[in-house]
Amino acid sequence: METKEGLLKILDFAIREEEKAFEYYRDLAAQVGDKSLRAVMLNFADMERSHKEKLKAIKQDIKEGLKPGDTVYMKLADYTVHGLELESQDSDNPELQKAYLLGIRCEEAAHKLYRDLAKKVKDRPYKKILKSLACEESKHQKRLEEEYAQRFAC
Repeated sequence: METKEGLLKILDFAIREEEKAFEYYRDLAAQVGDKSLRAVMLNFADMERSHKEKLKAIKQDIKEGLKPGDTVYMKLADYTVHGLELESQDSDNPELQKAYLLGIRCEEAAHKLYRDLAKKVKDRPYKKILKSLACEESKHQKRLEEEYAQRFAC
């Protein structure tokens, strides 16, 4: 079992992942030519930045109030997708296709992280925020899957 420091490490991990997601969507927006798609990617980037700020606020509250005996354990490797090899099908833009697939997998991992973290945290306000973040990540995944299907469907 991990203690207060363990929970703070989990939150640090989640904050870093949200920062990576923000940068990913911002960079993807810069690469796409379609204005509406660019707007979608920038909107995702803004949402990821918002998630990061929510997590930072939770972390600060926990630093100030979590009891030393409170425990949380999570295997963080279960929530990463880095180094994942993605095979894209034939398309006019295989890099964009891979970017969509990676985004879908990242959103899925983020959803699982927040869902599982919500199960471990005892305080209702934090549980509610984490469940909300899990729901948002699930919506991001669905939206990316829909965009992917429109762009790359056979």
